[in-house]
Amino acid sequence: MAADGVSNLFASLKRIIETGASDPMPVQHYDVRGPDGVFVTKFWKPANRPIFDSEGRLVYLLHHVEDVTDIILS
Repeated sequence: MAADGVSNLFASLKRIIETGASDPMPVQHYDVRGPDGVFVTKFWKPANRPIFDSEGRLVYLLHHVEDVTDIILS
């Protein structure tokens, strides 16, 4: 499996800048190292959305990630 999380995130943020609309991403498989040093299987649901100031200008890109491993593996 290719590690494409960074390119997927970049593409999502670029879409937000171009469209001004939120961009939910597909679930990403990204393992993390546990306290014992062994990698643990993890699945993440990223969502990105624009934040505008009072004049409607894009000022921030909010990146939120939820751990959905238990849902995916159940």
